[in-house]
Amino acid sequence: MAARSSSVAPKTTAKKAAVPLAIDTALGMMGDKYTLAIIERIYQNNAMRFLGLEQGIPGISPRTLSIRLKQLEKDGLIHRQAFAQKPPKVEYTLTEKGIALAHAIQPLSRWAVQYHQPVAEPELALV
Repeated sequence: MAARSSSVAPKTTAKKAAVPLAIDTALGMMGDKYTLAIIERIYQNNAMRFLGLEQGIPGISPRTLSIRLKQLEKDGLIHRQAFAQKPPKVEYTLTEKGIALAHAIQPLSRWAVQYHQPVAEPELALV
């Protein structure tokens, strides 16, 4: 019997270190529901208060908004400024990193406006 030619590379048993892709890292930071909407609203208005964000983002609950704002602040995308006054006033602005993200998502927003086709509600058959 003739020996087989080894044109196929041998299998390696060592696992490669898992290196996250840059897009995975970005999506991890902004992939939660409402996160991009928050960034976009603050970018459009330069600064926003909690109630303005809550009213400007359909469907978001105060709890979810609070959680997202805390995470965005932790990620360095927004800055929270509390003013010492009665009643208390807090404004949210984008950091340099947040502004860069807002610029990056603008093409995605334009794409959504151009290609989004609302899904028609199925008509219910009355039998």
